[in-house]
Amino acid sequence: MGVDVFFVLSGFLITTLLVRERDRTGTVSLVGFYARRCRRILPALGAFLLFVATLQCAGLADVTPAEWVASLVFGMNFMPHPAWELGHLWSLAIEEHFYIVWPLLFAYLRGRLASRLLVATLLIGPVLRWVVLLWYPGWAPLTDLWTPTRLDHIASGCLAALAARSSIGLRVLDIAARWWPAALLIAIGAVAGAARSAKVAVGVTPTVTALTITVLVWAAARRSPRWLEWSPIVWIGGLSYSLYLWQQPFLAPAATGWWRGFPANLALMAGAAIACHYFIERSALRIGRRSTPRVIPSPDTSGEE
Repeated sequence: MGVDVFFVLSGFLITTLLVRERDRTGTVSLVGFYARRCRRILPALGAFLLFVATLQCAGLADVTPAEWVASLVFGMNFMPHPAWELGHLWSLAIEEHFYIVWPLLFAYLRGRLASRLLVATLLIGPVLRWVVLLWYPGWAPLTDLWTPTRLDHIASGCLAALAARSSIGLRVLDIAARWWPAALLIAIGAVAGAARSAKVAVGVTPTVTALTITVLVWAAARRSPRWLEWSPIVWIGGLSYSLYLWQQPFLAPAATGWWRGFPANLALMAGAAIACHYFIERSALRIGRRSTPRVIPSPDTSGEE
């Protein structure tokens, strides 16, 4: 569920930034977008992969050559049984596929074509999962990892960002947000009911949870709970990418070694994530800001951000 929420947020935020850039400048700088994404993701990922490679050289990890290739080309979500240390990169792979494809489509799709494409993605997702379930049932569990069958949540977030740009779409979102307790119950019911039917679990539940999480995210954005602004929560949010990367080596189940035992594993994971965030992530972002020309907004758009 945490990954589901992350995908919805990512689709919503990235699309919002793309819309604002096109409203402000009349176009979308694909070079600028990809450069920002690379600075945000690759330095920290490179440090983490170097650490895992060190573990393997020390005999503390067992990663196959195919898994190393998959981690480097963002294909881990297509590996059926990856090594524990790199297995969590499946969600980063889906995120990168989204970063590569969606800005290109958004830059060249005009009018309502982008929204129609997102609606089609939401409709096609269950069909693709049902095809796998009915004709290739042994592969059904992997539909939760494959990009074509896992786009519901990202597409739902993107669609909300586009809907918010029109008065009708904004009204629909606000009406739905008033009923966020019902949306929460629907999401819980979808997850609970999925256990009773494979067709529901594989086909319907991902799309239902995607739409209901989108309603919850919009409700939180419109009436932000105060605890979300609490400084420790904000700080943890800033660490989220590094925490995501560094959790795996230290939280391996049934692993040996004092550094993988509680509470040392949590302390080491937190220490590695904090060091990665402050010395690698933030340094890369500072370098990027220095190398990016400063754009002065025009008077009629200066208040957008």
